[in-house]
Amino acid sequence: MLTGLLGMLAVLLGDFTWLMAVGRHPAEALFDAARVVATVGPATAPHHSTVYPVLASAFMLSTIVFSAMFTAGLIDRMLSPRLVGLIGPRTIPRTGHVIVVGMGQVGLPLCGEFRRLGVPVVGVERDPHAAGVRLARSLGIPVLTGHGGDRAVLERLHLHRARALAAVGSTTSTTSPSPCTASHQENAWSCGQANTK
Repeated sequence: MLTGLLGMLAVLLGDFTWLMAVGRHPAEALFDAARVVATVGPATAPHHSTVYPVLASAFMLSTIVFSAMFTAGLIDRMLSPRLVGLIGPRTIPRTGHVIVVGMGQVGLPLCGEFRRLGVPVVGVERDPHAAGVRLARSLGIPVLTGHGGDRAVLERLHLHRARALAAVGSTTSTTSPSPCTASHQENAWSCGQANTK
C-alpha cells in the first residue's frame, strides 16, 4: 500500500519538476502533474519536444500500476483484522526489536516482559482469533497474522534488523512450547524452553 502511494507521489514530483524546469508557472506545473497522476493526460508539450510526451506516457502507465498497488493494499488492510497499525503503538518495529512467534501462554508474557524492559517487540500468530492475539491487541502489542516460518512474514517483520527471533509456539504433536531462537546480532537475547511439568 505504501509503495503504491509513494510511487504516485514520486510520479507527481517527477512531472512537476520536469515542468518547472521547462519554465512553467508553479500552479500550472502542479495542475498538469496532477493530470498525469490521474491519467487524464499530460500537459501540452512544445512542438519540437518528443521527450516530455514519452516521459508523461511512462509516468501515466506507472501510475496505473502504483494506484493498483495502493488500492489492493488498502482493501487488504480494510478486510484483514487490525492487529498491526500504520501509526501508533501497534506499528511494526523496523530495527532493534524482538520477534516472538506464538502468542500463547509463553509468547504473550514474553512480549510483555520485553515491553517492560523498553525493547520493541512484535508477535506472530497463525490464528487471528486466538485469545492471546486479542489480549496483545488490548496491550498495544503489534501482532502479524501468519506462519512464523514463512520467509515473507519474517521479511515483513524486518528480521534482518531484529535483535532476536523467539519461536515459542506449540508444536502439532504436543501442547508444550517448542523453543527456538535465531539471532542476527551479538547482543541478542535468547529464550529457553519453558518448563511445563
